[in-house]
Amino acid sequence: MARPLRIQFDGAIYHVTIRGKSRPPFFRSSSDRERFLEMLEESGRKHEVRILAFCLSRNDVDMVLETPRGNLSAFMQGMQTAYLMHYSSTRKKTGKLVRDRYRAKIIEPGDFLLRTSRYIHLIPVLVPPHSRGSVSECRRVIRSYAWSSYPETIGQRNKWTFVARDSVLRQLKGPASRREAAYRAYVEEALSHPDTEYDHIWDSSPLSVGSGEFDDKMRELHAG
Repeated sequence: MARPLRIQFDGAIYHVTIRGKSRPPFFRSSSDRERFLEMLEESGRKHEVRILAFCLSRNDVDMVLETPRGNLSAFMQGMQTAYLMHYSSTRKKTGKLVRDRYRAKIIEPGDFLLRTSRYIHLIPVLVPPHSRGSVSECRRVIRSYAWSSYPETIGQRNKWTFVARDSVLRQLKGPASRREAAYRAYVEEALSHPDTEYDHIWDSSPLSVGSGEFDDKMRELHAG
């Protein structure tokens, strides 16, 4: 059976998820994660794809990507192939690392882009053991988590300089000089007041994250 076509157009923004198999895990070491992010930067530069946010778990990858050239498939194919070659060469093993094809939902700019980036930056505390921690403990975890773009977005770290954080921060109102602090408050407020509506929006459409009107538009594009 043929795979369904991706919706691709210039300037599209996606929430991309890669779900790895449990054995072997998608990442087996910090050096694997380091190399993945290096490849993410290299592939982004090659295909002119902007990485707005990311979070790496043991078996999963979540990213927000913007494609000015409408070339998500070429970008993902190149990056995933490069990582598989790295994994095979360092582990002397071959085989499938992912459970299924990566998922890519188109995000409506504005509020939904903000909410998606917040969800991704909260991933380290959405699962045990940190999901049972206090708000202050969870705040410490997300601010110090090594494999997330959250510290870059709030101006706390400058390691992953390829992160196009301004695309996220521009969605906030107010002076540019205060947007880092505003975004930090926006994300961390959800530690005590979770955005349960976002979960419903995510589950309601296989194609997009946005308003009903935006979802209807994406369905029309997909049908066409």
